[in-house]
Amino acid sequence: MAEIIICKNEGGGDKNDRILYHSLIAQGVFLTSPTLWNKKVRSNMQNKNSKRTLKPIITITLLSLLFSLIHNAFAVDYIWNSTANGNWEDASNWTPSTGYPSTTEDTATINNPLNSEGDGSSFTVTVSTPLNISALTIGGTAGHEGKVTVVFATGLETNKVSQNITIGNLATVTHFGPNTTLAHAVRLHAGGDITIASDASVNVENKGYSFYKKDGNNGNGYGPGAGRDNGRYAGETSEQYAVGKIHGSIRKPVDYGGSVWYSGANSAGAIQLIANGTITLAGNIYARGSAGSTCASAGGSIHLECAKLIGSGSINARGGIQGQYSGSGGRIAIYQRKASGLTDFTGTLTTAATDAEVPNNYGSTCGTIYIEDASDTPGEGTLIVDNANVTKPTDATYYTPLNFTMTDSTNSSDKSLHATEEGLKSSQA
Repeated sequence: MAEIIICKNEGGGDKNDRILYHSLIAQGVFLTSPTLWNKKVRSNMQNKNSKRTLKPIITITLLSLLFSLIHNAFAVDYIWNSTANGNWEDASNWTPSTGYPSTTEDTATINNPLNSEGDGSSFTVTVSTPLNISALTIGGTAGHEGKVTVVFATGLETNKVSQNITIGNLATVTHFGPNTTLAHAVRLHAGGDITIASDASVNVENKGYSFYKKDGNNGNGYGPGAGRDNGRYAGETSEQYAVGKIHGSIRKPVDYGGSVWYSGANSAGAIQLIANGTITLAGNIYARGSAGSTCASAGGSIHLECAKLIGSGSINARGGIQGQYSGSGGRIAIYQRKASGLTDFTGTLTTAATDAEVPNNYGSTCGTIYIEDASDTPGEGTLIVDNANVTKPTDATYYTPLNFTMTDSTNSSDKSLHATEEGLKSSQA
């Protein structure tokens, strides 16, 4: 806050000076000590140029004060007051109820519901207008045991928060879905830090392409990676009933995974988290494929950018798991702008197609993980292709297609580099 010089002493100066001094104190504006000011003025008065130097100082500080007062006059700290599902844009859900968080000065806090009975009380907040606010806190309320979910139905727009985003315990952030087109995503940009607590998540499972786009016995779901029994994204699936295409970007993933024809397997959606500061992940970031009654969809997209990634949480874009049929892995991209190596992140990263203990007779292969940090030439980070030691049939011909120069692969014909059953880790200098 600006340091303000306003009068010689608390009781001195003319009447207007004293009124302004006490008015500013009442508003919480920090004022220089009157005694210190008095010393400064006396010192300046001994200089023949004091009148010329003091006047611009007072002018500048008063302008700073005016800006601060205008800013504070419009800033509102909103707190969610409802215990039921509701819309962000409904002013009655907020305290004060004069509006809702919608300006660059506003802050928003959504507390967990108080649930001392342990009955699983929870509510969902739906955001329909892209955010452009000052700070956002979701969940993590001390002594509250209910869960809060925030659903972004803001299309593919970026939701901007100029300071910090905190996703506290028992809070989940997701986007609207499933969808028949690439229509919504979690896209958050913080001017400060993003923090995800240990019992919190950003989770877009089942939020990608919807299942059941009927097209005869060999039909498929929605999206370019849709299939009958296996959804595709970054990795191929078994040749049996293969329909979907490999798609999406290695470096800048934004798409959903492929869904399947029937049995309830919607695919995973898309996440983009950008922080000018640090991303601290103690919880989970999930874009995992899902399983229907007989088949499974593909993992989705996770794209992180920050000064540094720290924490011990999980970043997971695995394919869905369902017996013989599993969906392919999705895509993860991580950019660290001011750090080299993920030395401060001790958690897990995976885009594997399935768990090792599940037979993968008609399965899929893993997705891609791209990591670029401050020491890398742009576009020349580390690419990881790892199917977590999943065993496939010896005659399996499906794998994760990549371009040798690490350009984005858009179809399955580019097979110059592929993952083995044990996976492949490749780094380009």
